[in-house]
Amino acid sequence: MTFINATAPQIQCASRLRIIDVSVTGTTASLMAPKRKIQRLTCDNGLEGYLDKMETGCHRCRPGFFQLQGGPEIRNDNQVTGHNCIQAPQGSEQIDQILQIRPGFMVARSNLSTSLRCPNVMACPGGQLIADQGVRDMCEHGYEGRGCVNCQKSSHGRVTNNPFACAACAQRPFRKVFQWTWFILQNSGIFAISASGVLMVEQESYKSTILTNQLMSYVTVSLPVLTAVMYSQTFRNTAEIVQDLLHTLQIPVEIADSGGGLACSHTVKRSIKNSQAHGFLSSGIISSSIITSRLLPGMMLVLAAVARAEVKDYRFNACWVLRLHQICRYIGLKKTLYGTDVVFAATALCLMAILGWLVDFWSAVVVGFNCFLPRICFCLGRHLVCYRMLPQAQGGEMVCGFEEDAHIPKPMACVMMVVCFLVGAGMWAVLLRYRGDSSSPGVMYLTNAYTTECRMWEITVLLRKMALMAVNAILPVTLHASMQMECISMILLISLVMNHRCAPYVSK
Repeated sequence: MTFINATAPQIQCASRLRIIDVSVTGTTASLMAPKRKIQRLTCDNGLEGYLDKMETGCHRCRPGFFQLQGGPEIRNDNQVTGHNCIQAPQGSEQIDQILQIRPGFMVARSNLSTSLRCPNVMACPGGQLIADQGVRDMCEHGYEGRGCVNCQKSSHGRVTNNPFACAACAQRPFRKVFQWTWFILQNSGIFAISASGVLMVEQESYKSTILTNQLMSYVTVSLPVLTAVMYSQTFRNTAEIVQDLLHTLQIPVEIADSGGGLACSHTVKRSIKNSQAHGFLSSGIISSSIITSRLLPGMMLVLAAVARAEVKDYRFNACWVLRLHQICRYIGLKKTLYGTDVVFAATALCLMAILGWLVDFWSAVVVGFNCFLPRICFCLGRHLVCYRMLPQAQGGEMVCGFEEDAHIPKPMACVMMVVCFLVGAGMWAVLLRYRGDSSSPGVMYLTNAYTTECRMWEITVLLRKMALMAVNAILPVTLHASMQMECISMILLISLVMNHRCAPYVSK
């Protein structure tokens, strides 16, 4: 016997009821009699079995409870098998047999009563769980695992500038070659332009150097702020043409502030920008020599045009530039944060060694530290990212690192980052104190734009850049947007006060 969309109670007897098999679809069931013998009653998904002295039936869940794991069965009037109603996740909305999950949260199949907060809002689109469709995957395409913090191993890898964002790996050989080429050209090209500004320091106007440093410092800060804006609800509600315009304007800023091609552009309707400011040029090393002033704008425009063309060919979470996580995979290395750190550090050391061989050691130190040391702090900071998927009051544990990644232990990462700050400031202090009269272009660049009393001021510029990169890494915008903005504002405020009190730049 089958009841489909029938009004309950379906059967009601005054004394005795006997049925062998009943199946209920699309409705509740109510079989009522003082004496009943029902061998099997199969309830529809979304209902729970009910037994008492007068009734055997399939009832809807109580308010605040749901059941989507499969319809229960009642056998021989005394045994209920299958799934019962469980409490709905906190913050979800329930309408009839539809459970609405908020964006930024997900529920795991193993525990549907608990909603987990995803560190990357874009990885968890939320959505509806419907009784007749069962429990579907709650992660966006390319993400998996608890809290959607892992990337699909077979097809996706982590975006280097944000460990919580995943991007599709290139499948065609041309894409793989393009990503490797972009990585090499972007690192070596920016490094070469930086080196040219240092080597031609004698031909520089100190005013141009000061203005260029200020401009690049603005670029450093503008990118994370713009990224935070793009994560707001206001941005998602704006017209598509405005979103496209913001994305296009952001591309040259990302290139100018690039730390190895680590920015990512996403399609407008399904995702938003996931970029952090982590770059070379904003460190203050780019001078305004004739070569730099001619090459940099043209280079940015060309790369922006290429990048914009690449964006059109990609879907959700597709990067238009380098993804070190995927590049490690192309050469047979494991896709881990540790592996990307090694690749970047090896590239930096090679470029510094070439410059040291061609010019001198101290010039290579100046250019290399300005270009790469802040980025190394960013790499180390990614290993310090910790988060909770549940509030601490509900038993949420602090999670650090990622399940499938080999990562540097947290204490070791902290020590290594402190060492980077000490080595960076210490090397420059030694250089300026004991080799201040050297004819090395690197030494001349560090002191050219500053007064005699503030001849070590460039150390504060380096430390500020390293601090900004550490903040961007430890507090990703997808997880701690407000705290990241507060820390950046504090660093800039301290820098502003110091510049106002000390007036370090030469006046003529």
